[in-house]
Amino acid sequence: MTTLASLLASVFTYTMRPDQLARTQQAITNAIIKEHAELDYIEDLVLNSPISLTQTSPNLFRYSESLVTLGIYPQCRKILMIKEIPSNIYQDFGTFFGDYGTLVFNRTKASDIIDNYYAERRNYYYQIGQTINLVADREVDNIGILYYSTPVVDWSAVIPYVDWIADEFPNLYIYAAAAEVFKVIGKDQEFKVMQQLVAETRMAVIKSKINEDT
Repeated sequence: MTTLASLLASVFTYTMRPDQLARTQQAITNAIIKEHAELDYIEDLVLNSPISLTQTSPNLFRYSESLVTLGIYPQCRKILMIKEIPSNIYQDFGTFFGDYGTLVFNRTKASDIIDNYYAERRNYYYQIGQTINLVADREVDNIGILYYSTPVVDWSAVIPYVDWIADEFPNLYIYAAAAEVFKVIGKDQEFKVMQQLVAETRMAVIKSKINEDT
């Protein structure tokens, strides 16, 4: 597996500026964040462990969860789906609002929870800051959040660095970080060369994943 240290060493082979340690580390961090935001890659999808819900408004089936408290912030870049995951896997009976385990919460804006018939929408969620607010037709005990994640970049090495782009296409980060360093230190020609390599490598990444179905 590619490590942050190996990425750093590779960038130095291009810039030959080990004196720019902090700047190079920040450039690599910037590249990692940017490239994972470039496209919704299926490799970035994560389904968190089932979350046990407690109603914020008793008997009204309203729930509120913090991404920070759940431990998925700031790695949760974008939520793809929130789905009910019943605690009892043998629940096979239904309710007036459908079978247990089948509720999927639709994303909506906080300002758009009332539909065209002036009624509150059903089984939806909206996000305010890092807080997810859910409203269901009935009681829901557990949910799962499927989201696009960004790798943890911890230069202190307390948290292991795991990143499929770094493993499969490390040069994308290396070129991008080197380009940023060159730009800062005034090496315009080298910056342009690295930028071209970044564009070519990024296209290779996108093409390699273009047929994936999320």
